Amino acid sequence: MAFIRSMSVPDLGSGAGFALWAFRAAAVGHMGCCALVRGYENEFGERAGRALSAVHRLARVIGREGGRVITLSHPGCGRVTADELSLVAALAAAQAGDAGKRNAHLSWLMCARAEETARAIADEIGALFKESGLVITAPPIELSPAQSQRCFTVHYQAGHG
Repeated sequence: MAFIRSMSVPDLGSGAGFALWAFRAAAVGHMGCCALVRGYENEFGERAGRALSAVHRLARVIGREGGRVITLSHPGCGRVTADELSLVAALAAAQAGDAGKRNAHLSWLMCARAEETARAIADEIGALFKESGLVITAPPIELSPAQSQRCFTVHYQAGHG
């Protein structure tokens, strides 16, 4: 698993922490965890059910309709993966109304599949968190410059010679 060495869940802030907590639980089928439900009720009040449902739907869309496997840490783990950072960045962009960044991160996570559904759910999550006073802060992500593609001659061999 590719963990980000210089970052942990507490470094991301409360909003991202709550989002990752529920997303990880949804990914492993533990949305009914009493600690998760109680934590969301304490933080979101009457919006708790809607917030948990939205995160669960996003996890389901990414897991079932996305074009690649997403790498997640275990629920309760303080370490963060690159895919989790991208998820948090997508939710932060959705909350801030930055459609370009939201779309870029969701396109990466979804491998360009079912993005419209994921966008709508990300916007819903951003709004619910904002209404509850939880700001999802975008993690500092440094992008690498695009690598130029070099052409290589491909050689095929057959036999044992």
